[in-house]
Amino acid sequence: MDIAEAKVERSFGWLNATQFLGALNDNIFKLLIIAFIIGIRGLESKSNVTALAGAVFVVPFLLFSAYAGKLADRFSKRNIIVVVKCAEVIVMTLGFVGFMLRIEWVLYAVLFLMAAQSAFFSPSKYGIIPELVDKERLSYANSLLVGLTYLAIVIGGGFVPLLLYVSGKSYGVVGLVCVGIAIVGLVVSLPIKKTPAAGSGRGASIIFLRDIWRTLWSIHRKRDLLLAVLASASFLLIRPKVKAGMMTVPSGLTASTYAWQTASAPPSTQPKRERELWAKTESPS
Repeated sequence: MDIAEAKVERSFGWLNATQFLGALNDNIFKLLIIAFIIGIRGLESKSNVTALAGAVFVVPFLLFSAYAGKLADRFSKRNIIVVVKCAEVIVMTLGFVGFMLRIEWVLYAVLFLMAAQSAFFSPSKYGIIPELVDKERLSYANSLLVGLTYLAIVIGGGFVPLLLYVSGKSYGVVGLVCVGIAIVGLVVSLPIKKTPAAGSGRGASIIFLRDIWRTLWSIHRKRDLLLAVLASASFLLIRPKVKAGMMTVPSGLTASTYAWQTASAPPSTQPKRERELWAKTESPS
């Protein structure tokens, strides 16, 4: 392996590290916001808070994904990645401020901004792979990036109750942890190899559905590619529902929410009904 190939290999490694830290931070922060607002409003608000947070998180992907793709075609994808990671540090800092001020709308606004920076990051992180990896290794590279992403999602979900327990339920402290992760993510993005801009001049429609239709129409004759796109979209559509169904505990809480509410509370302080239902489920039939 010559020096140039070694640099490319290292660049892909830095890209994986950047993506892992970004996905980890996104999930920790999103779940942290949900837990914080549920703690303010009360456990009975968990369904409304989770639904609203999910909607706030999805909207930026619908609004900005098409523009993000056009930007990735027009400018250097590596530069976009670095700029987005800078934005992540700013967004996480705003989130820390929101936790300290205990203002719900600020946290929802931060959640929106966090999803927006992720939307602008996605096209560049996938689009840069062919510029860093040989064609023969594209499938392996994509699988590695996606695998690490889901690993980060799993770890992020488990870290929330742990971080709250260690910090004594101090959301400000955990918010600072998220700021630190964002800074590390920015640092590891800097060594990624600089890539040339594609120079595309195509614009995006203000109506995102039009861009979705144009994309599907452009590949409708490529059956394998179209099926792959539809399969991926279907998976992303049903994944949240399946995940929620698998993580339901007897009281109607999700396992994550149950952990958030009880992780740092001794059993004697947990609601009596929750203790009884949990104990009944855990006892042998």
